[in-house]
Amino acid sequence: MKAKTIIGMALVLSSLSVQNANAQFFKKLGKVAGALLDATTESAKTSNNSNSSSSDANGNIPHVTFKVTSCEYWGDEVLLRFLVANTSTSDITFRPFWGEINDAYATDDNNNIHAISFNVGGEDGWGGELFKTLPSGVPVKGYIAIKKVSTNCRFIKSVRFGGIVEDGKNNQKFSYTIGSNAIKMPSNTNADNIFVSLPILQYNLNRVYRDKTGKNVIVDATVKNIGTDAFMLAASDGSGHAVYDSEGNSYKHTMTIGGKSIDNWDGVTLQPDIPMKALITIPNVPSNIHEFSIIKHRTVCGDNYYDIQIKNQKF
Repeated sequence: MKAKTIIGMALVLSSLSVQNANAQFFKKLGKVAGALLDATTESAKTSNNSNSSSSDANGNIPHVTFKVTSCEYWGDEVLLRFLVANTSTSDITFRPFWGEINDAYATDDNNNIHAISFNVGGEDGWGGELFKTLPSGVPVKGYIAIKKVSTNCRFIKSVRFGGIVEDGKNNQKFSYTIGSNAIKMPSNTNADNIFVSLPILQYNLNRVYRDKTGKNVIVDATVKNIGTDAFMLAASDGSGHAVYDSEGNSYKHTMTIGGKSIDNWDGVTLQPDIPMKALITIPNVPSNIHEFSIIKHRTVCGDNYYDIQIKNQKF
């Protein structure tokens, strides 16, 4: 009897021990689940209360959503285009600027640092503050111009800026960092050895040949405005041009579009979707030369420089 009693008591104690262990396990599991639920709820609150959004972005802009829409190479700049929208019920003033609040700059994939400037709703803020009124609930386009970016760059690793948002009651300071964005390079030529840094200018090379005199080399191409509005191409101030042959000799050159020289400040206006003949004339090329290492003509469109560049071109 004693043995049976002892065995029976042992079984009861074992059962109680298992139940107690199970109870402790489920109690701990309940705490974990509760903690996860609380964390999820808090995360949802944070997400719902966040006023700014961008892929891989850090920071918050009060009363403003911020969304990157594209990252494009233009001239020697990269334009990081975005949409901003005022989420409050009344107008606010958006003031991204340089000063004691922040150091505004961009970093590329080679860890080079670049100056930046802002354009919001068609207004520039280069060299100082930008005061832009954002109506309630209205998306407004803008871009950050990242200065002097090499064509070898493929990513903008980050863009940092800060400023103030004025809502009529308070001036709220902010800082914001945009994460990595791949650079979309222009795709506007018909050959891999040609690069044109104005994306809305299509450049198709037809042929490169010597004229009847045998002394001058002609670069014959067709250009077309593939944008939606007319624009004018004019000459640069003379800097930025470069023509070198395969032996390292340098040359002067001239360029015409539609039979008119663009080597002056009058320039040539290109209407949308109308092809025009574009000729570069390189004079006095020795008869033993049959290749140019580079032919680069720098133009001006608006306030910016754009290059037409051809490398390793035989003729």
